[in-house]
Amino acid sequence: MSLIVPDYEYYTSKGGTLPQAEYNVLLNKALYCLDDCTFGKYSKLNSETTAQSLAVRLKDCICEVVDYLSTVIDNNTVDYKQEVSERVGNWSVTYSSTGIAPNYLYHIRKNIVDVYLDVTNLTCRWV
Repeated sequence: MSLIVPDYEYYTSKGGTLPQAEYNVLLNKALYCLDDCTFGKYSKLNSETTAQSLAVRLKDCICEVVDYLSTVIDNNTVDYKQEVSERVGNWSVTYSSTGIAPNYLYHIRKNIVDVYLDVTNLTCRWV
């Protein structure tokens, strides 16, 4: 049983322009994001038992998540970066973290995953 994952050829056929090495790195991160956005349901699907129409939605969604991640990740380190600075009078604080930034995951969930998968039960926590 294998996960539903778009290969590089599928990605480029949908208009993707990343080099294959960068696509492969971002693909793994996109799969984790998708599994998080579907409350672990994505990782339980397989290509043998999933309807073709849902498999296409999943692949298209993953391709778009990969493209989005390519715009928010520092290309030199291929790592997530988030820096937020806040200043009030003499007081200031800067937050820096590695790992997916909450605002990136929120964007993926609301602006990408919901577009492709909202009509399925994958985005429902209680199903």
